[in-house]
Amino acid sequence: MCRNPYRSILVGAVEVVYAVTEALRIIETYEPPSPPCVEVPPAADTGHGATEAPRELLNHRYALTADGTATDALLVPPTVKNQGAIEEDLRRTVTLAITTGDPTDAERTYLCERTIRYHDPCRRDTAIKIAP
Repeated sequence: MCRNPYRSILVGAVEVVYAVTEALRIIETYEPPSPPCVEVPPAADTGHGATEAPRELLNHRYALTADGTATDALLVPPTVKNQGAIEEDLRRTVTLAITTGDPTDAERTYLCERTIRYHDPCRRDTAIKIAP
């Protein structure tokens, strides 16, 4: 297990190799199910689950009416679970940048955006406003 977010590219490469190997295994051993799906009549209820997502689990919950209409949905993405670690890394990054030099706002912004992308590469367009 690697808990260092700055090694995310290396960890991602290992995950890609594993995913491709697993995909090939599944393709080679695949047999179509019979029947391919099951009819489920709509009912008023609440359901929840967890789905594997990059960097952690995606938790989700849905509420349905008797005709199957969704009336409520709650999605908790991995970024929410990592928020504390992201904020702590941002504090350390900015503190180090300030104590080792006098970075411009643009340089601090770049460092912060890079730190966030280490935790969540999908947040490529992250913009952070740093107060002077």
